[in-house]
Amino acid sequence: MITSKTYKELYEILSYMDKATVMKIPIEILQTIKKKKDNRYITKIDKNDIFNEKNVNRETIDLLCYFYKHYWCK
Repeated sequence: MITSKTYKELYEILSYMDKATVMKIPIEILQTIKKKKDNRYITKIDKNDIFNEKNVNRETIDLLCYFYKHYWCK
């Protein structure tokens, strides 16, 4: 089960990305991320080191890898 903190981290990371890239993810998934994120959770994401497990939980990294494989990779 995906946690609300993971949704918040995904939301923040996607906000750093190019809109055209983000829009390759189905709108239903993007809406779920926005709806289920924990707005009270303060992330500690470093834009220069996003895939560091000290800054982002493993589940977030796994989901970004899934997005890459299924939506961003040609």
